[in-house]
Amino acid sequence: MTGRFGNGKKALEFLRDNDVDWIDANNVVSDIVKDICEQVVYGTLTPEEAADKFLEDVQSKSDTLKASE
Repeated sequence: MTGRFGNGKKALEFLRDNDVDWIDANNVVSDIVKDICEQVVYGTLTPEEAADKFLEDVQSKSDTLKASE
């Protein structure tokens, strides 16, 4: 599935399929979403680029958190 909702579905599947602490993840994901939304509003990213960046940023943060455990 591609398009506006395809990447969001992938992000939710990623969070569900990985061992994610939902309280910590909620704060981290909230910060990522806020940053990306600001970039879309100011024209720095297209919505499509923002969806890709969201997946990349969540993956990167997850990798960092796993490495620090």
